[in-house]
Amino acid sequence: MVQTTQKLTKYHIPPWFTNPGAGHVAQFYADQRNLGVCALEYIYSGLMRREVCVVIATPEKLIALQKDLRRLGVDISTALAEGRYITYDAEELLLGFMSDRELDEQRFNADMTMLLRHVSAARHPVRVFGEMAALLRQQRNPVALLQLEHALECLQPNYRFSLYCAYPILDERGEYTEIHQKIQQTHDHIFYC
Repeated sequence: MVQTTQKLTKYHIPPWFTNPGAGHVAQFYADQRNLGVCALEYIYSGLMRREVCVVIATPEKLIALQKDLRRLGVDISTALAEGRYITYDAEELLLGFMSDRELDEQRFNADMTMLLRHVSAARHPVRVFGEMAALLRQQRNPVALLQLEHALECLQPNYRFSLYCAYPILDERGEYTEIHQKIQQTHDHIFYC
């Protein structure tokens, strides 16, 4: 994949988050506030364009996003009823995809294919924001993390959607330096903040 790397300055949001097309981005963050601002821009601008926004996040992030979207004037109830704003608890969803400490790729592909078919049926662009990979990174499970990224990468040619993954910046040593490089290789754009 063609890769660009960019350092985010405080609350400078690159154009990708407003108009992502069908790209796959990873944001490595040290500060939850910077992640929150970019995630909010990504979802808010999608909803304003009447796109379908799928948010797979931790319960805390789901609550914060919903609060911020309401503050910006988004009618969450209408967006949910119209199927333009779809949320999943990343922790619960990920548990359903795991077998021991590996991703059950068959189950993942079946469930995600069903979701993507459903949201693509509306013929609106689709944006997906996900924190499942971040949870695997925090759990120090590089095998499942790379399996997840590979499975997502395989879905993109069949379904037109943009994918925004968020990763906490961890202490990078040894194996994780190599994993970090492999994560970067699976994305079109990389942002740090």
